[in-house]
Amino acid sequence: MTDYDELFRELRKLEFDTTELGQTGPAAKAAQAIEDLRAEVQRCHERLEITHVWRVEFDAEPDDGEDYSLIKTEIPYDERATTTDGIECRDCTIQLLEEDIANLRADRAKLREALTEIATGRNAKGEKSDFPEEIARAALSPSEDG
Repeated sequence: MTDYDELFRELRKLEFDTTELGQTGPAAKAAQAIEDLRAEVQRCHERLEITHVWRVEFDAEPDDGEDYSLIKTEIPYDERATTTDGIECRDCTIQLLEEDIANLRADRAKLREALTEIATGRNAKGEKSDFPEEIARAALSPSEDG
């Protein structure tokens, strides 16, 4: 449980109906402060993209040509703390993209070396190369990572 969860539980204990106490004074101000905090929490939840998930529902007999639908499903407030948020998803996406970039850079370096060898007739060690087709095939073969 986070400090935030504990704070919100305490705020819920303070809830009351301002109509019983009148619309002015400290009680009304406290009620308004609680409502303002709730609105801010909701805004933050929306920003973190933890208020809903998109569920895939497959259609047995699609009438629109699509064999699936995306259904927006609200996440109950009490379950939001355990939901993967938009920041975590973004970080995972960045990590996958960085891995792809590293693989592409490795492939590019391999291709550059092979093309240089084909163009010059010499390998990276400066030795004469008579087999450009084999070099080209090796350069075009998939890298170990992808």
